[in-house]
Amino acid sequence: MPYQKKSLKEINEDMLADASISLNVSRFAAKSIVRALVKAVSAGVYLLLDYLGYIKDQSFATSAEGANLGIIGLEYGVPQKDAAKAGGKGSTVGTNGIIIPEKTRLSFQNFLYETDYQIVISGGSATLEFTALQVGIEGNQEGGVTLNFVSPIPGIESTVLVDIDGITNGTNIETDDSYRARILSVKRLPPHGGIETDYQRWVLEIPGNTRAWTFPQYQGAGTMGVSFVRDLDDPIIPTSEQEQYARDYIIYHLDPVTGIPVGAPAGAEPGIFMVTLQFLTQNMTIQIFPNTETVRNSVIQQMYQLFFQRGGPGSDLALSQISEAISAATNENKNRLIFPVVDIGIPINRILQLGVITFEDYA
Repeated sequence: MPYQKKSLKEINEDMLADASISLNVSRFAAKSIVRALVKAVSAGVYLLLDYLGYIKDQSFATSAEGANLGIIGLEYGVPQKDAAKAGGKGSTVGTNGIIIPEKTRLSFQNFLYETDYQIVISGGSATLEFTALQVGIEGNQEGGVTLNFVSPIPGIESTVLVDIDGITNGTNIETDDSYRARILSVKRLPPHGGIETDYQRWVLEIPGNTRAWTFPQYQGAGTMGVSFVRDLDDPIIPTSEQEQYARDYIIYHLDPVTGIPVGAPAGAEPGIFMVTLQFLTQNMTIQIFPNTETVRNSVIQQMYQLFFQRGGPGSDLALSQISEAISAATNENKNRLIFPVVDIGIPINRILQLGVITFEDYA
């Protein structure tokens, strides 16, 4: 029978009853010393039980948080992914021969970057590489934005035009939920010398990567296709540079805990293929009752969650699963899925994206 923690009132009443029996007193006065002592001790016992419950929760990966989750993760060789700085390239124009020093500061909407090395204007322009001063996704910017020199340099335009790839790879520290999922994955599917779950685990060790998929026999016997997304980036589909970095990491990297070289089995490198994903946008038509804003918003959130969990490449999303998710919406009473009319098959080079949901009154 599971242990049921008592409320403070129940603990106080039990201790009063025990004191009554021990002292052979049927009832204590409202302001008696015994009542005051029992209240004080009851509060202490309640807090102690509360703390013991906390200690219990922090002993398991399924419920631990923060630093305590990190301790469990390190026991399984799974460190939490740190936050990372964003970086990118951009161009500026100026007079030939003028030097832009290393660590020259650039700004965009009060977010600061520094040039990675010294560059000299040649042919009337220069391409700069720069890195954010602060870690986090806030440093990521789309291609085409304009950075400003914090301290203008004579003979050079005051702006830097970010190239088409944008400023990327800035990440926040890994959330507890994401970290917990990786720890549980290693516990349930421990490393096996290069099976498909190892490839997924290696890809997800890279900061910013949030979901990964593998496809054995992708290009024939002995080959492996790998794809992943970065859900905190916009767009979530990785760049070619991020894909190449992931492939290199799969082939060879130092274990983040032991420092020992690990990676794909010897001879596997030629058969490792990164599968570049594209969006498969799915529009929907749903009849609901009641057709209110609250229900509509809840249905939309349920669809986002469903697509996140089951909309990966190579998956099938059944109409019954869609209907089940709609039924879980807050205050929904009845629903009918009008479109799509068949199960959604997702190719291995696509990831499902929610399009427009048209809501109708349930008829």
